[in-house]
Parts: sequence; C-alpha cells; structure tokens
Amino acid sequence: VNKKYGYLFISPPKTNNKKTYQQVMSKRPWSGHWYPFSQDSIYSGKNSPLYKFDRLVNKLGYESSSQKHEKEIHSYFNASSWEGLCDAWSLASVTTPEPQKPLSINGINFTISDLKALITYASLKRSYIQYGITYKGNHETDGTYQDIRPEAFHKIVTSIIGEENRPIIIDDMSGVQVWNKPMFRYRWLIENDMQYENAVKITGYPWLIKERNQETSKKTSTEDIISPVYYYRLFFDPETKDKDGRFLVIASQWIGASQKDHPDNVKVPTLNQTIGSHNSDFNKHLDIFKTYILNNLK
Repeated sequence: VNKKYGYLFISPPKTNNKKTYQQVMSKRPWSGHWYPFSQDSIYSGKNSPLYKFDRLVNKLGYESSSQKHEKEIHSYFNASSWEGLCDAWSLASVTTPEPQKPLSINGINFTISDLKALITYASLKRSYIQYGITYKGNHETDGTYQDIRPEAFHKIVTSIIGEENRPIIIDDMSGVQVWNKPMFRYRWLIENDMQYENAVKITGYPWLIKERNQETSKKTSTEDIISPVYYYRLFFDPETKDKDGRFLVIASQWIGASQKDHPDNVKVPTLNQTIGSHNSDFNKHLDIFKTYILNNLK
C-alpha cells in the first residue's frame, strides 16, 4: 500500500479533549442479488437471465448454450452455504451504472433484475488488486487474522474514495467466510490516545452497500446501506512530518470490538477492465453482451 499510494500522515487534535471529524465519499454503487451456488435462479427455467441471453444470441444468428453449460457447472459444485457471486456483484456495482429500466431487445424482455444478473455474471473475471491476506482457517493463516492493517485500510480509503472518487470493495468478515461489499463513503473521528503519547484513536463509520437475498428490480436506496463501526489506533513518529505538518504513521492496531470485527481485505478494481465469466459458452458472445446490454444501460 505504501509503495502504491504513499505513506499515511495524520494530524492529531491539538488538545486532549478535542475530537476532529473527516469524511470522503464517491458515487454510490448499486445493490443486487449475490446468487448463492446452492440456488439455480440464474439459469433455471424460461424466465432465467441465461435462458433469455441464449434466446437473444440465437435470434442474432448464433448458437448459444450458456444456460445448459451453467447447469453442468453447478452440478460439480460442493459449495458452502455462504458461497456465491458476491465478489462478481460487488465488482459489477462499482464499475458499471445501475440499470434504470427494463430492456426489450429483438422481442426479448430483460427486467432490471435480469440485467443486474447478467452484469454480475459477466463480472466474474473483472480484475482487481487485493490488499490484505484472506483468512482461510488453514495452516497458512492459522493462529492469527492476517488481515489488512488499519493504516493500510485508512490510506486506501483516503486515496481511492477520497482522491480518485472511486468506491472500493471490502470483505467485511474477518473469519473464513467471504462477504464482499462495496464501500463508497467513510467518516472518521480522530482523538488523542490517553494511553500512548504518540498515538491517536480512530472511530470509523464506513457506508457499505449490502447484498440482496433475492432477485428484485427495485432500485438501490438507503435501505440497502449498512454502516458498521471500526475502532483502531494509529501510532505516529513526532519527528517526521510532511509539507502540511502532518505526522508519519508508523504502526497501527485494531482495538476494542474491531479486534475481531474488521475488514479481512480490500479490493481495488483496476481501471482497465476486462469482463467474462466461468462459462465458456457465455464468454463466446461477450461482444453481443457488450453491444446489446452493457452499452444500453440507462
């Protein structure tokens, strides 16, 4: 993180009883279904998104069996109940606009829910850079939560959301389960740490878009926002300042309830995005998906 975005510098409150607030925010991502692997709604039946996509491809004069292929892929899954497409949905929601109305293409009607499903499905191969080691509960990560450190998390937030005006994605579960969510706003309180002379305590208020447990064409609203609270300590070097007089952060730790409840990792989508899924039949017709669906979002 330091190599990519530079070091983190902070300005402690000037008096012990003073607290300061800061905030950064970007455009709000959209909420969608996370399509658990234990369900088949994305490919099952004549109203499923992949069936409709196959019909569109066929009407344009090509053969497509993405629905059939997806059913075959799912037959090999032995997934846990929490596994699904939350990674693809979160990537889709921060890189593409939210569909605002249904699309009728060559007599095939795609609902907002269908469009979100296909955009999510096509985002399985979207690229990103991950910061923080995913906790897997195995010998590689046993004995500690090898998650993203607070100063790295804070620096990414201020750099990507604050300076680049782009949302990020966090896995907001520090345990084995993975629950990716877009994060687009962060407000934090800084106060001097009474335990340590050269440290501050941060109370962070992230705004996250939560996944939906079912398919719906309802547009994203404040009902889709959750806001946990993060607590961490930043240690700084009083002898090293930047040009604005802020102190260099040299270490950090999650504190209080956030020792166990904090982001596992942060994903920053790359600017040069490619799309694709785990379904080779669907991937054969990505040009059709881009031309008729992705380029017609309104």
